[in-house]
Amino acid sequence: MTASKSIGDLEYAYFLQGPPALDGNGNIKVGQVGAVDNSQVANRYASTSNSGTQTAPGAGTAIATLAVFDFYYRVEVVVGFGATAESTAINNMQLKAGSNVVATVPVNNVANSQSQTYVFFVNPGGSVNLTVNAISAASASSVYKATVTATRLS
Repeated sequence: MTASKSIGDLEYAYFLQGPPALDGNGNIKVGQVGAVDNSQVANRYASTSNSGTQTAPGAGTAIATLAVFDFYYRVEVVVGFGATAESTAINNMQLKAGSNVVATVPVNNVANSQSQTYVFFVNPGGSVNLTVNAISAASASSVYKATVTATRLS
């Protein structure tokens, strides 16, 4: 919805935001737009990655951790087991953004295995850690492996 308003000889239109702010002399206040931070633009589409292993991780233990900022990311996760696979829990890994669970990550309980690459699109809503965690306590001597890669999209 568009509306207009006149102040003296000046007429202006506005769209859904209401009339502009006026200073003490009745002049329209004009905001100064800051410079574009080139470092923010330069980092777009850059990827960062982290891999980790944990032997018999406890419930909620991070296997791989990656710090990210408040942008939109394409996140790739690969999980698996080392020489000793999980013997009891099935699909016992999850991707988290901070304290929020993004997804349970399917994993085959096979020694020396690696999953396909799972892809998620994540906006963490702030500077947080992306982590791949064990959901419940692992079997004794099982070796959990994970790699998390984030590519900034915005």
